[in-house]
Formats: sequence, structure tokens, C-alpha cells
Amino acid sequence: MSTKSNNRIIRVLLWISLIMNALMLVALANHLEKKGGISYLMKKFNHQSCSAHSYEGYYYKMKTGTFREMPADSNAIIILGNSIADYCDWAEMLSNPLIKNRGIGGDDIIGIYNRVDQITDARPSKIVFLLDPKDLVFNRTVDTVSFYYEQIISSIRYKCPDAGILCVSMIAANNTRTSYDFITGINERIRVIARENNADFIDVYHTFCTRTNRLDSLYSFDGEHLNGKGYKLLSGVIRQFIDGREITLPVN
Repeated sequence: MSTKSNNRIIRVLLWISLIMNALMLVALANHLEKKGGISYLMKKFNHQSCSAHSYEGYYYKMKTGTFREMPADSNAIIILGNSIADYCDWAEMLSNPLIKNRGIGGDDIIGIYNRVDQITDARPSKIVFLLDPKDLVFNRTVDTVSFYYEQIISSIRYKCPDAGILCVSMIAANNTRTSYDFITGINERIRVIARENNADFIDVYHTFCTRTNRLDSLYSFDGEHLNGKGYKLLSGVIRQFIDGREITLPVN
């Protein structure tokens, strides 16, 4: 076979390789677009770069450092928690400038426990505690989560004896990690912990779920986090607590 023929074959193979690579890039781009584009990539990167503890991540350190520079006062109403607390502008949603959001997206029960002194040192007037099922990412059990939850609430009650405390039940998340038994088990423990620490408790689990115990798509954009309608519904419950009214579940 001549050199000219060999060069022709090499060029053909090169073009085929380039075309295949281009098709793969197009397919990958379409896949990423369906998943959410750049935001999906950032979410995956952040997830992969997380350590075994949320409080070792850069976002946790950034948020807690910011909280230290803008401490609350005794008139403040604190919304404490992880993603479910962080992803809403509660002061605007509830038209109340006294509300301070102390949620950190991606946080877990141990991370919240490690920063509870930032809350209690301010001696706020009211505290709302919201928790989503993030701890399942770390394979934590009902007993482990309940232990730290009790430590958090008992610490708040001890250091803020006159503060109003609202413990809101955990809601469902539609992923393979979240189990009905885990969430209902946690919620029963929360109910007991609230009662033993003179705190209010409201179970909103079924308010946000379908009959198959999945987070209703009406209230979530991804099956794990609340959307605007979801936060509007939840804020109605929190508003009753802040206003000092009897806390009742909304009729939806």
C-alpha cells in the first residue's frame, strides 16, 4: 500500500474520530441541559468536594463566619436549620424585619449542634427549628439524629429559658436515601423532645406529602427542596407561632 493511500486512511480515521467526539459532546451537553446546566455541575462538584461532615465545608465556614459578624439580639426571631431554612427569605416572606435566617444549606444535625451557641448567646425571643433529611447522606440513624436534636433543644431551653421554641417536623424527600420509617421515626422523637423541653411542635409531614408518602410536586421543584408555594404554606404555620396564636395545620 502506497504512502498516499496510508495518509488518506489516516485522514478518514481522524475525521471519524472528530465526528464521534463531537457527537459525544453534543449528547453530554443535552444531558447536562436536562439536569440543569451549570447549576447542576456546581451542585455535583460541591457534593463531591464535601467531606464526611458538613461543618468542614467552605459554605458552612463562610456562613458561620458571616453570622458571627452580624449577631442577633434579644428581640430577634431566629429561623434555625439547614437547607430548608436557608433557601427562603423569611423576613420578607413573613413581612417581619426581626426575623434572622440562621439556616445553612447542606448542613446536618452535628453542624447545627456545633453552632447552636451562636443562637443562644443572643438570647432571642423566639426560635423556629427546621430540619430536612440531610443526615441520611451520612448514613446516620434515628437514634443519632435524635440525640443531637435533643442536645440542641435542651441547650436552647437552658440558656434561653423565656424564649418561645417551635420544632417543625421533618418533611419527605423523593430520593433513594430517604425512607418513610426514618422520617416518621425522627418526627416522633421530635414530638417527645419538644414536650420535654416546653417547646411547641407541629407535624407538617402529611401536609406536604401525597398519599404515597412522597413530597408533593405542587410544593417542590425537585422532589427534595420546597418551591415558592411550599414555603408560602410553611410560612403560614410559622406565622401563627410568631404571632402567639394556636398553631394549626393549613387546609390544602
